[in-house]
Amino acid sequence: MIVFHIISLELDVFSIISEIKSNGDDAIIKFAKNYDNL
Repeated sequence: MIVFHIISLELDVFSIISEIKSNGDDAIIKFAKNYDNL
């Protein structure tokens, strides 16, 4: 289960990176706000 959690975490990072590539600064601001809420 821990391995699965790590994989899903890497997938989250990958999707964040691809979103930043496509949306630029807007994506960075959006994700920063999301992490502030956690």
